[in-house]
Amino acid sequence: MERFSVARANVDVPPVIVIAGVYAPDELPSMEHLRDRLPGMLSSYPLLKCRILDGRTRSPRFVTCDLSADQVLFSDDSPQDSVDAIILAELEAGAALDLATGPLWRLTRHAASGTITLTMSHANTDGRGSLNALVRFLDKSVLPSPPDRLTPSLEQSLDVTPSWSQLLIMFYQEKIAKQLPGWLGLAPRPCWPHAVLRRPKDCAQGLRTFAWSATIVSRLKAVARLHGVATLQPVLMTAIMAALVIAVSDEEVLVSLSTPVSLRDARIHTDATGNFPTLIVTRYALRQEQDFWQRAREYAVTLNSPAERSWAQGMIGMIAYGPDSPHHKPTPEEPTEKEAILRRAYSTHPYFRGSVELSNLGAIRVPDNMHRIIFAQAASPMGYPLCFNAVGGVNRDLIITLTYFQDALGPDLIERLGSAFELAISRLISGEQAATFSELCS
Repeated sequence: MERFSVARANVDVPPVIVIAGVYAPDELPSMEHLRDRLPGMLSSYPLLKCRILDGRTRSPRFVTCDLSADQVLFSDDSPQDSVDAIILAELEAGAALDLATGPLWRLTRHAASGTITLTMSHANTDGRGSLNALVRFLDKSVLPSPPDRLTPSLEQSLDVTPSWSQLLIMFYQEKIAKQLPGWLGLAPRPCWPHAVLRRPKDCAQGLRTFAWSATIVSRLKAVARLHGVATLQPVLMTAIMAALVIAVSDEEVLVSLSTPVSLRDARIHTDATGNFPTLIVTRYALRQEQDFWQRAREYAVTLNSPAERSWAQGMIGMIAYGPDSPHHKPTPEEPTEKEAILRRAYSTHPYFRGSVELSNLGAIRVPDNMHRIIFAQAASPMGYPLCFNAVGGVNRDLIITLTYFQDALGPDLIERLGSAFELAISRLISGEQAATFSELCS
């Protein structure tokens, strides 16, 4: 995963994560608290003081570097901005992080809005790790003992070697099916979106935020259990499905959906650094008359399937064991084959590899005086056009951010989608007997 993140940074589409903690302005932790906490964080999580050496080769690696508080701790005393505006600005600041010189992260205190943001390069950690890192910075708990080595990578610590069947399927899809005549029907049907208004790489990031109170979330979970769905993730993803098919207004919408799943293991990995996600990817043909709860139960079965998780673990290994030929002729823009592949992916249609990603970090216990915790990450121009990111604090609001590419899909579609999503959640918790996507969202 780190290698993939470095390659993305090399082609100017770096993966960036932002976690924001929101307080009342007079309860915001001081800069003194952050400075006092920094040495212990660097000791307990040595990847925080690393940079990437040989990042434009086939063998990049972490090396420690000298790090001062002034390089990573910032104070923003400008007039109050909305939290959404702050997050967008931090996504932009994160894209400017220099992996070669470090640091790979920054922590900013925004006094006027009562917000502290942790902005991370995905080369350093994943969403769950970033969330834990911010909470570790802000609370007063005892930090873990310093490890005797850097956090091992996913490939070093878990068996993610792809199976032969996965390798053969990938070879067929990438090298054979795309060369065959379309009338044979052997290539997978393309999923939504089939076209964009503007190349995503040329668009600015957009952000929309949804919020529901802890009481509403409890009600939604109770309604889900009554319909045979034990967790929130299938409900949220199915509500997004319903909203999308209404917003697009086609008779049928074929979608590819992604749910990241953490492979982080507390026995061998730190809680706040390192990359350990994989993706469970599912395709559905959506229609407005489909039954909401039947689809939610089907999706829940997929997410809980040991076979699906085993397959996903092998597929993430494809990133490590995928094309990276030593015979590639390096150029400044494409130093290795991975960069060449990524550049082709965002430069040619279809730009996206799927439709929707919903990354859900669940609920975390946050400091008592923190009102909200928010998670966002940059949308990828060769990933998913709709990137939903969910997190909540224990007994706090559930916040979902949607990152997307402005002007790629059009503002009207994003507005229709957002309104339909909010309407679906509101009707689900109201106890209405709406059953189909259309009844929930229109």
